[in-house]
Amino acid sequence: MKLLNPILKLFFAIMLLQSISCSDDTVEIGSNLQVVPQQILTANINYRGTIKLIPQMLMAQGGNPDKSYTWEIDTSYLATPERVRIEATSGIVTLEGASAEGFKTGTTYFRVLVSDGEFTSKGMVGIKITDHKLDPVSDLQQLQAADYQLMNGVLDQFYCASLFAMGGTPPYTFSMDTVDTAELEEYGLSLNDEFGLISGEIPKDVPPRLLSFKVDIKDSRGKSALYNPIYKIRVR
Repeated sequence: MKLLNPILKLFFAIMLLQSISCSDDTVEIGSNLQVVPQQILTANINYRGTIKLIPQMLMAQGGNPDKSYTWEIDTSYLATPERVRIEATSGIVTLEGASAEGFKTGTTYFRVLVSDGEFTSKGMVGIKITDHKLDPVSDLQQLQAADYQLMNGVLDQFYCASLFAMGGTPPYTFSMDTVDTAELEEYGLSLNDEFGLISGEIPKDVPPRLLSFKVDIKDSRGKSALYNPIYKIRVR
């Protein structure tokens, strides 16, 4: 994990400082849907001239999707790296092929679109490419942080936010710590075990409070994720 830590710490620090407000130039009027800003993926070019991108599930928040958000790469953005792919319903980003041709060290960006079925939001995503001699460890992992604050919830309104996962072998499955299930259900929220979404309609007659919960994640090989942050939702 040593090679990943500096990049992950930077990524998590940026995310923890992000405002959850929406930008007028990225979200259609009438929706609070947005791509969580400043998401950075990790890739490595080795001495053989091959590149490895660690798969990562992108995060979105807001909107009112039926089962999941729908993702796509914005092909109108001319700087989009070739062979970058995004799974439409999970938001997991991968790279097709292993050749490093067309890639160089540094950070390159591409733009993604996320939809809840009615509204669409766009956001930039970065790929941090290094040239370490050894491939980075790509164990499945959650946020490397003690806690992470998701988008605030509002009484008598729909809520939706996706969780973070990277590495391992997608697809991922999500499960809630049973201790936290009752509290979320009281506030009308539940976890989608396939897409990693916390969603539901928050009742108007519950008291404002800070909800806290943990989630377990496994990949398609049954391996459990490293780290186990406390997710928090402030209901107002």
